[in-house]
Amino acid sequence: GRYRYRLLINARRSAEVQKVIRDWLDALHFPNGVRISVDIDPYSFV
Repeated sequence: GRYRYRLLINARRSAEVQKVIRDWLDALHFPNGVRISVDIDPYSFV
């Protein structure tokens, strides 16, 4: 099956949120076949 999770991060524009997320994901180890997709500022979130 497929799973989808939503994570809402609220930060000031000056915050380096994308870098923090990238570093966090790079530190994690996912099994083969697991895909991660990050949508920054999605309109369909709400």
